[in-house]
Formats: sequence, structure tokens, C-alpha cells
Amino acid sequence: MRVEHFLRNSALRYPDKIALVAGDTRLSFADLESASDRFCDSLRNRGIGRGDRVIVYMDNSWEAVVSIFGALKAGAIFSPVNPTTKADKLSYIINNCQAKALITRDRFLHVASKATANTASIVFTVVVGGSGLSSPPGAVNFSEMLADTAGSATSAPGIDLDLAMLIYTSGSTGRPKGVMMTHVNVVFAATSITTYLQNTPDDIIINVLPISFD
Repeated sequence: MRVEHFLRNSALRYPDKIALVAGDTRLSFADLESASDRFCDSLRNRGIGRGDRVIVYMDNSWEAVVSIFGALKAGAIFSPVNPTTKADKLSYIINNCQAKALITRDRFLHVASKATANTASIVFTVVVGGSGLSSPPGAVNFSEMLADTAGSATSAPGIDLDLAMLIYTSGSTGRPKGVMMTHVNVVFAATSITTYLQNTPDDIIINVLPISFD
């Protein structure tokens, strides 16, 4: 099963149950499903499709989660990059995986803009927050993307052996290296953890590490 199908199934079974708490924001499974559907549609309308790489250069937030699921629903591969990453390393990662889109927050734009200036593959940048006045050319506001469509995303055009994400190493002994994780890899890793911890549907899990699925 593809990763995004787990969200869809949970939204059908527990639509009103809280799926995500981030600061003062609480999203139910239905909320998260709807928001990621709308983000998926907006990504597709801007040319993102199966196999395309999408960089999520953001801190832990509900927007990051929506971005990840939206990218997966579009058939894309997401790559979460720690927002403390410097421009030269971010630029290398973008060029290495030939990312077509970068999603970031307004306060990280000074680094993101510097990094994308040295890349040719990025088609557009999505910015969370801010007025967008200092955004790079072709930038689009995250909130506007959610408002662009009604959220009628169909199933992702792909299979569970497709890549789901690229996790780059720190590069402490050289250049960062992209670790390829298929949907099957992600599901297996998540299942092994939840089985070991004996998680149940009533559990609430606090996450203090950078968001990923491994």
C-alpha cells in the first residue's frame, strides 16, 4: 500500500478524530485529507507528477505535513531538509535530485532564495506565511494554493514500489547522499516501530525530531 492511502483510510474510518496537533492548530483526519487533496491538486496544476522531486525545507508544522501528503498524492517524491541547512548544501541537494519544487517558510526565504539562484531544475517555490513581497520569481503562497482548488485529488499515479522520499545524510564526511525509500520501505519501517511500541488507535505520540516517515 502507498503511504498516502493510510491517511485516506483513516479519514474514512475516523473523520472527526484529531490527527495532528501543532501549536494552536488541530486537524482532524478529514481536515488533513482535505487540505492535502487541495495541495495535491495545486501541485498537479503546476506540473508536478509521478517521480518528480519536491523539497520540504521547513520546520515541524501542520503545513509541512500537508505538503508531504500532498506531494505523495501527486505521485511525487518528497525530500525533507532541515531548515538549519545552509544555502550551499541546500543548493547541492536540489541539484543532486533535480527537484522541481521547493516548499519553505517565509523566515527561511533568505537561504532558500540564495540556494535556488544556483539551480536550474526548480520550477516554482511555495512560501508559507508572509506577504510574498521578498519571494523569488515564480513563488506562490501556500494558503493561496490551498484555496486554488476544491480538493478532488484522485489516487496517485503510481505503485507502492515507487520512491516515496529521499532522506539526505548530513554530509559530515563529504557531500550529502540521498537515501532512497520506497513506499514499501516506509510502511515496513513505520509498522516495525508501531508493532514494537504496541501502539493503539488511542495513543497520542509527541514528535520532537524533524518530520520524516522513517
